[in-house]
Amino acid sequence: MPQRAATRSVSASTCRQASWQASAHSSKARSALDSAEMDTVDLRFGLRGDQARPEGIVLVAIDGPSLQELGKLPLRRRLHARALDRLRRAGARAIVYDVQFTEPSASPSDDNALFDAVRRAADAASPTMPGFP
Repeated sequence: MPQRAATRSVSASTCRQASWQASAHSSKARSALDSAEMDTVDLRFGLRGDQARPEGIVLVAIDGPSLQELGKLPLRRRLHARALDRLRRAGARAIVYDVQFTEPSASPSDDNALFDAVRRAADAASPTMPGFP
């Protein structure tokens, strides 16, 4: 007579706990790797040495003097829309926008101006703004 494998009922809470523990161990391993990665960035760039800036790439930043002129953060989204439109009209082939827009602003018309500017700049990308490709 063939033997049957022993079966045992496992509760949902036991499954959740095991899943959480596996996730925590994975997270710790990932965190350690991320830390090692970041610890070596300066070393790797130092070994690589200085390199010439690639032609045709422009970095536009929000700096201290800009904030003195335009106001404190967060800047009105209408200003971001103007920046996108100016970059597009200047011939930018691609725009990568690293500003977080995680919630609606106090001005729906400013939000709409930014969404419209994004649509006009077909090759725009942002990692945190819904509506950007």
